[in-house]
Amino acid sequence: MAAPMHLAAAVALAAVLALASTGASGCSTDFNVDYRGSDINNGGSNIVGSAQECCDKCEATTGCESWTYVKSPGTLGTGRKVGECWLKRGYKPGYTSHPCCTSGVVTGCEMETNYDYPGRDINNGNLETASSAEACCKKCRDRYNCVSWTYVKEYVKQGSQVGECWLKDGFKPNRRFDTCCTSGTV
Repeated sequence: MAAPMHLAAAVALAAVLALASTGASGCSTDFNVDYRGSDINNGGSNIVGSAQECCDKCEATTGCESWTYVKSPGTLGTGRKVGECWLKRGYKPGYTSHPCCTSGVVTGCEMETNYDYPGRDINNGNLETASSAEACCKKCRDRYNCVSWTYVKEYVKQGSQVGECWLKDGFKPNRRFDTCCTSGTV
């Protein structure tokens, strides 16, 4: 009886880890960060149940590029509430480390941190670099035959360099866990 329970626990843990490694659909997420200013709504009257819902609201709002979800308002002063969803203009405006909040940027990409999609390359990532995973995602969105991408976020032994942006014509080809990279789909 113990073996099936251990197996069930292992499966549950694997599911949680898989969810934790996947960024919010359509948004990259910065935990413990507040994007201050450039508000296009009153977050105090825009209460949602999660950071994912705040991301979804931003995606559905014309002109929204970034968002901040208040998860722990106590350190922000009086009058703030859990669940406030502040929608923003611009890319990560007023980026400030703060435990109050989770913030994010609408990317139009599903991102998986610590995953590599080797193969099905339609460019030479050694020559086509990007400043961030979000920028690599944009390169993929802008290319007519690109459906997946891999951004090298740290040095790896096989010679890849930070900033390489590999564009793919297949959906998550040869997906594998690897701390070198952030990968995603458009």
